[in-house]
Amino acid sequence: MTNEITEHLNKAKALLIEKYSNSIDEQASQEALKNIKQDFETLEIYANESDTEPQEYEPQEAIKSII
Repeated sequence: MTNEITEHLNKAKALLIEKYSNSIDEQASQEALKNIKQDFETLEIYANESDTEPQEYEPQEAIKSII
């Protein structure tokens, strides 16, 4: 994965974590943070392995808006 892609992924991840970590609903906040981390781990794996989008993986809505 190129440094530019890594930088963009890290910025997007940081923005999403900041947004959802300040949520009033603690349980929803924790669930959102868990989903964000899982989505970004998957994006990083696929970015490292290939240039194709995975067929069986469906990212969360927050990630779709970034992509």
